[in-house]
Amino acid sequence: MPVEQLDAARKQLAVEVMSKAGEVLLHWSAAEPVDGNPDFVSTAGEHEQKQLDANAAADELFRFGVREEQEGRPQKAESLYEQAVEKDSGYSPALLKLAERDYRAADFAAAEKRLSQALAQDSTDPGINYLAGIVYRAGGQMSRAQDAFWKVVHFGGARPPALQQLGEIAIQEKRYVDAERLLGDALRYNPDNQLTRTALAVALRLAGDPRHRRQVVEQAMAAMPIFPFALAESSREPRGTSPAMSADSLSALGPRGEVDTYLSVAAWYRGLGDFASSNQVLNAAAGRFGESPLVYYYLASNAWKQDRDPEGARYAAKAAAAPYTTLFPHRVADALVLSDVLAQNAQDTHALVLMGDFLFARGRYDDAAAKWRSASKLGLENAELERDLGIWAWRVKGDRNLAASYYEKAKQLAPQQYRLYPDLDEIYAEMGDNARREKLYATAPASVLERDVVRVRQAAFLVDEGRFEDALGVLGSHPFKPWEGGQVAREMYVLANVKRGRQQMSHKAYGEAEKSFRQALEYPVTLGVGKPDRPHDEEAQYWLGEALNAEGDRNGALSAWRSAADSGESGDGNSALFRAAALQRLGNSQQAEKELSRLATMADESQASAQDFCIAGRAQQFLGQGSTAEQDFREALKRDPGNRCARLELTRTADRMQTVGATH
Repeated sequence: MPVEQLDAARKQLAVEVMSKAGEVLLHWSAAEPVDGNPDFVSTAGEHEQKQLDANAAADELFRFGVREEQEGRPQKAESLYEQAVEKDSGYSPALLKLAERDYRAADFAAAEKRLSQALAQDSTDPGINYLAGIVYRAGGQMSRAQDAFWKVVHFGGARPPALQQLGEIAIQEKRYVDAERLLGDALRYNPDNQLTRTALAVALRLAGDPRHRRQVVEQAMAAMPIFPFALAESSREPRGTSPAMSADSLSALGPRGEVDTYLSVAAWYRGLGDFASSNQVLNAAAGRFGESPLVYYYLASNAWKQDRDPEGARYAAKAAAAPYTTLFPHRVADALVLSDVLAQNAQDTHALVLMGDFLFARGRYDDAAAKWRSASKLGLENAELERDLGIWAWRVKGDRNLAASYYEKAKQLAPQQYRLYPDLDEIYAEMGDNARREKLYATAPASVLERDVVRVRQAAFLVDEGRFEDALGVLGSHPFKPWEGGQVAREMYVLANVKRGRQQMSHKAYGEAEKSFRQALEYPVTLGVGKPDRPHDEEAQYWLGEALNAEGDRNGALSAWRSAADSGESGDGNSALFRAAALQRLGNSQQAEKELSRLATMADESQASAQDFCIAGRAQQFLGQGSTAEQDFREALKRDPGNRCARLELTRTADRMQTVGATH
């Protein structure tokens, strides 16, 4: 509907969904805030997180590592596991975690070394032996794998999984009677495991027992009608009859676009030594996803395993000619297939790139970069490849000049790829090269500059330059989508206004500063984020109080500081900082000093981040410890050269010193 005034229309616009009986099922109103739910407060209360002591024992390091892993920080967790092993070279729980990491990265030699350390402490431990069996099997050491799995069975623990592994190895070695017995035993322990039941059906099919096999696979299908492995096996015909597995019969494995499901099933059949079934799943996938190189690499590797070298070479050539896709290898079986391909042809650039993708995702960063660089040297020109090398140079090696060169090449190959621009801008920012940042945006295509994430980074550059009006112009002339950088856009909008206001304060333009701080409290519709029920605008409220106080409006200043103190009560970080600063201005110096001192000690914690150091530095500023604050800001930049908080504070300090020097 055409409207004359948007703000007025927003207050009246509402949508209701009603049932046939007239009952309101859903209600939405534009007048309500986008994220207006009350702040969640746990009824269990607050629990102080215990900090890790520098002299912590191996078991405590391990417990902290488990917590980091559960909270989604695997790299920190692995570092703690490494420290635990340094404290105690035979500490099995940490060794097992590290061995599992190495196995998932297809580094079997490293995994074996960890496991041998653990087994030296306890050779009867079922958990250690089970993982050892998995590693040995993946590395092709079937005899050692079976010995390890039998130890699991004998000493208790993970018996059903160990029996399943033994049964699968028996299928692989064509000992179908043994496989039937072992898999049957595994099912007696765990009758709900449909993968074990499907493996039993494979053993029965290959042994030539169609009737029993049909009963078993029907049981699996009845229990899990859409289980991919059972679906695939139900499409197979008994040995001696014409195969019936096809693209049509396997269509239930997943809709178009889900080639990964086919690859998982094909990899499982391959692990059983059932190459005929694996190939038929792969051929069905090739019929639906013909441009996926990984499918053809699997077919090539299967052919080589069956001594059909010319066929393998044809499939490898098809894979190498297919376009590079975003299907990333993630299974250990994928890495084994790619290793086979590279053993046959070390100059296959697609295989090199895909192997690099796998290794990088598993933390083997330098090994990944070696594969990517080999592909680049062999003449592969691909923007994603150059970007991946840029990420390695930037995030892993800390070489920003090298990272910039990779990103620049990627941008040259794909100038419309907007995601390259924010990263390159951040690299230039960490290098302190604002001239290249300016050129980046001056030469960017218009379609790139219209992207939300690019707009925010461009505004960030302008803020770093002290061009606050220009930054606000960039933000205000573009409608941001809530699902793509909307919150970040508001944060940059607040930052630009607050920095502009503080600059105006330094020039004693208090009225203009008041306008800037009030503007920072607004939630323009174009930024794509609504005002929450309890906003954390403490910083803008605090500085608004400072501006009003400078203008002689003491009551207005006190009101602004009270707002900052009240809203920051449930916040942390920057919110807690400006709550404390507001309490200081309200005369509650004891509570303010206590809060500021607590924030200042964040830099003393062993796990302190760059942002923790910046908050600590700003707290030191309010406590009157300018030199300590500067040290904290410099440490923040040392830990993260992209930390804008520290960079802006140091710039402001330098500008102030320069001004003082000029007046004297």
